[in-house]
Parts: sequence; C-alpha cells; structure tokens
Amino acid sequence: MAAAGSDGPGGAAAGRALQAAMRAASGALEMDSGGRRREAYVEYLKSIAFIAQALQEEAAGTEGSQEVTPDTPKMLKLAEQCLERVKSIAAALGKAQATPAVTERSGGPAPLPRHRRVFSDEGGKLSPFLPPEIFQKLQISEAQSTRKELTPLEEASLQNQKLKAAYEARVARLNPSQALQKTSLTLSLQRQMMENLVIAKAREETLQRKMEERRLRLQEAANRRFSSSVALTPEEQEQRALYAAILEYEQDHEWPRQWKARLQQSPLDPSLVPGLFSCLLRLLALTLLAFEGLSTAAGKDQCLACLEEAFFPPLWAPLLALYRSVHQPREAALARSMEQHRHASPADMGLSSRLFPPAAGCPAYGSAIQDLRLIPLETCPRRKLECIVRALRSICECAEEYSGARDGRTPASAAVGADDLLPILSYVVLRTGLPQLLSECAAMEEFIHEGYLIGEEGYCLTSLQSALAYLESLP
Repeated sequence: MAAAGSDGPGGAAAGRALQAAMRAASGALEMDSGGRRREAYVEYLKSIAFIAQALQEEAAGTEGSQEVTPDTPKMLKLAEQCLERVKSIAAALGKAQATPAVTERSGGPAPLPRHRRVFSDEGGKLSPFLPPEIFQKLQISEAQSTRKELTPLEEASLQNQKLKAAYEARVARLNPSQALQKTSLTLSLQRQMMENLVIAKAREETLQRKMEERRLRLQEAANRRFSSSVALTPEEQEQRALYAAILEYEQDHEWPRQWKARLQQSPLDPSLVPGLFSCLLRLLALTLLAFEGLSTAAGKDQCLACLEEAFFPPLWAPLLALYRSVHQPREAALARSMEQHRHASPADMGLSSRLFPPAAGCPAYGSAIQDLRLIPLETCPRRKLECIVRALRSICECAEEYSGARDGRTPASAAVGADDLLPILSYVVLRTGLPQLLSECAAMEEFIHEGYLIGEEGYCLTSLQSALAYLESLP
C-alpha cells in the first residue's frame, strides 16, 4: 500500500490545496463578518494569491496535457468570490477615508451612517468553524444598503454641507478689504441653510402624515374583510394583521398586483398557478414580512430546510438514479477498489500508529463508519450533509482519544492534521462498502445551497470527495 501517500491526479495533493484555500477564505470571511475589514482585505488577497500559486503549479505539472483536476473549477470559483469581496471592501474603505475630510471641511459632524445589517449581528457567538454564510449574501446586503433612499432631512443635511463648502471656497478668494461682502455671504448662507431645514422638516411631516393615512386606510380595508358581529378569535386577529401587512406590501411592490391582474384575466390558465407558487417560494418575502423573527440568518436557514424536507423526499430516489447512471463507470471502479482492499488495515492506508485504537481487536473509527452508512437512508441533501459533518467530527474525537490513550494523557489539542485526515477518511469510506457515496456527494454538491460550501459543511464534503477520488485511483 505504498501508494497511500502518493499524490495522483484528483488525489491527495489537489484535495489538500482546495482544503487549504477554503481554510484561508474561511478565516478571511470570519474577519469580514466580525467587522474587521482591513484584516479581511489582506486575508482575501492572500487567499487569491495562494489559489493562483496552486493553480500555476498544477498547470506546470500537467504541461503537455489538457487535463485539470476536479477541484480546479471549485478553486476558480472561490478565487472569484474572494475577488468580489476585495472589490467591495476596497470601495467601502475608500468611502470611510473620504468621510473625515468632508467633516473637517464642513466644520460639523457628518450625518450618521444608515444601519447596515451584517450576519455577525445575527450569528451570535462564532463556532470553531464558520456558520453557513456566503459571499453573495454579503454582497446583496451591501447593495441593498447603498440603494436606500435618503430622508428629506438627510438630503437637506447634504445640501447644507455643499453650500458650506462653496461658501468657504468663495470667502477664501475674498480680499481683507471685502469684509462687507463676507458678511453678506455669511447671512445668505445661514438663510439658505435654514430654509433647507424648514422645507425638509415640512416634507418629513407630510410624508409621515401620508404614511399614517395609508396605514389607517389599509387597516380599514382589513377590518372590512374580517368584520363580524361577534368578537374575532385570536386566529382571525392574526389573519387580519397579516392581511393588512400584505396590503401595505402591495403598495410598494408591483409583482403582487401583476399576478392578481393575470389571474383575473385568465382564471383558467393552468400555467399561472404553478408560476405564482414558484415565485412565492423564491422570495420568502411575504413570510419574512409576516414573521419578523424569521428575518435572520438562522431563521432563513430554517425556512430553506423546511422547503427542502417538503420537496426532496419524493424526488431524491429518481434524482440519485440519474446521477448513478452518469457516474456508473466511476462507481464501478470504486466498487472494485473497495472489494480488493476490504481487508486493509489502518496501517495499510498510511495511518500513523498513534492514531490506531490502543486495544487489540477494537474496531477503528466505528462511529464515523456508521455515520457515513446513514447517508443513503436520508432523503434530503441537508440531512445527508449533517451525516458527513458528524462523521468527520467523530474522526477527530476518536483520533484524539487514541492518541491520548497511547501517550497516557488527556488530549488537550487536536491530534489530526490535514495530512492525517485523508488517510483516516479513506479508511473509513473503505469500511462502509458503499460505492454509491460518489454519486451521493455529486448530487449534494449540486443541490445544496452554495453558502454551505464555504464553512465547515463544505470542508467536510470536499474532504469526503477527496477520499473517494483517492480510493477510486488505488491500484
């Protein structure tokens, strides 16, 4: 089994490079989520440089052939996401540096920044692995914050800052003998600034009055729909409040009115109802509007999990059959390898002796093997991914236990490094005897939300795929 330590195409070397790149990007994303933008900026650049170097070495190693490893597209995608965050952070840092200069010039405090929600507000305490956050969510959050309209008072504040800057520029060009003109400019500035504030305050009050009138009008419409001669039940009261919120949502968004008009014009059109429900399931906007407690990262994840558990159980069996038909040659090669090496010991797979069970005859990493055997029994990608995460956690715990028992100490630090994980995981996969894990992982990678491919879950899935590719390539 000397081949256990080799780096073949699609084997350990490519897997380690992707894992290292994901760890670097995860560290940068953790800093980014925690508000440490300057440090995150540097780490994102380091991640991009590492990926570029790894891909350059890979290209040099395969010179003269057209082959690339299966991990190459993943590394390119990761580099692209890191680059997007670098551009976004650079723009934000540029704005932050420009703000003090404007404040100094205007002689007064700049307007307070509008609140921006980032997932560090919602995630609570960070775990050793990143929560399932994604680069795209950060990008969308920033884009939404920049698109917010200014209130009348904020617009007036910006106008007054411009007026004051123009006033100071004109005063700087005056001669000392033009004191009277300077006084006139000062009085004119004060009058214009005061007029701007008075007009803005009046506009603000008008907008508030209109918003209140609209709220009352929509509330009356909801009351008319749910009017009753007897007192409303708690359920009916909740429905009335929800209906009023929906009416208010329709005032600011065009798509509900468009769907209502299409349904009224063509009530017998069979394509409208599936299209409407598909639209509702993509935004979750109305659900989050009705239940504000779900408008968090954890709440949205739970909503997506509920949708997944409703849709995937009847679909997964035929979906997996399709993937297995596509990957049938690879599964066959993996099955042959599992059959030929079914009696391989941990030492044959390249494991260090300190990572063996101390007692003779004790099964090695039995709990991790059982976790992976549960994957075909689940029917949702998310639950299958949880089995993989549990298996890798169990591997780390068992390795620490074995290492500590041999050294006669309580393990205080992780005993498994990146070089140890692939041999252990390969041994565990070999013991499952399940070549269909290859197709299961391919389907999971396609249908799991890409946010989970950045944190702990993505690292575990990539590690399992690397172990499967290694076993497939064994002689």
